[in-house]
Amino acid sequence: MRTKIFLLTWVLTFSTLSAQELQKDGRSVKELVPEGWATNEAWGDLNQDGRDDLVLIAVPNDSANIKVRDDGYAINSNTPILAIYYKTEQGKLHLQSQYPDIISPLQDETYSTEVSLSVTPKGALSISMERFFSMGSYNSPGHTWLFRHQNDDFYLIGEETKSFSRLTGENERISINYLTNRQCQFITYEFRDNQHPPKERWTKIPKKPLQTLGSFELEP
Repeated sequence: MRTKIFLLTWVLTFSTLSAQELQKDGRSVKELVPEGWATNEAWGDLNQDGRDDLVLIAVPNDSANIKVRDDGYAINSNTPILAIYYKTEQGKLHLQSQYPDIISPLQDETYSTEVSLSVTPKGALSISMERFFSMGSYNSPGHTWLFRHQNDDFYLIGEETKSFSRLTGENERISINYLTNRQCQFITYEFRDNQHPPKERWTKIPKKPLQTLGSFELEP
């Protein structure tokens, strides 16, 4: 009897753990993501096979990493999972790649992070993040990465960083094209009483091997 109880407990525990993982196959986001997880998604033809693929960010709801403030607002500090699903000829979504540790938690006591996903008509994957601080900083940093699918992987072909100062009104944007090895710095001022004209500066950057998605952490 003790053996049966142990086996039953093990099966139930294993089933619970399995349910808290992204599924490898499904026909919709609802079938792929455990109930209660927050999601952000984008659709587009990443591998140029004529079918819309899925780019998904899923945030687990492990209660150990969720803090409820006195005002009732819940701060979810679980680590998001980035996943890419290709659509098959049968219309199913099949897990192609999963990145469980390249995005830091999107919420903290002092900041929140907004994430935007999109797929261009040519199949490039764009991931954007913008961080907003409630204390400790006057800046609102943002970062966008552009990846192109080739050789069964995703290579970084461009990125853009931006920073806005709520103190001075200075808005700086730096865009880098890794295919042409050129960088542009563009500065504007948002406050009307600031008479500084916009500044634009182009420079060449050293040529380096293209980085792949998952080889570095995505941080604003």
